[in-house]
Amino acid sequence: MADQKLRIVATIKVKPESRDQNLVNAFKALVEETKKEEGNISYILHNDVKDPNTFVFVEEWRSPADIEKHMKSPHFTGFVGKLKAHLVAAPQIVTIRPLL
Repeated sequence: MADQKLRIVATIKVKPESRDQNLVNAFKALVEETKKEEGNISYILHNDVKDPNTFVFVEEWRSPADIEKHMKSPHFTGFVGKLKAHLVAAPQIVTIRPLL
């Protein structure tokens, strides 16, 4: 069976006035809960060094089914609901798989 592992790169740009401790705490809670999920291999939040209002999640998942479960989880859907008002634009999400 072929390796089903997938990586997701999700770029999120927030309004400057939204970048506060509440937002950081929401990111932290999402990361902590997601790392507990079955099928999650890695879930790391990065901050753009040139733009502090841009955050990049780099995720690795065991399978597409695990990603689907994650996207329906209460901690993820709750986070997305809270985040919408703080976004400059819709998140840019790319799903990738190792080629070589």
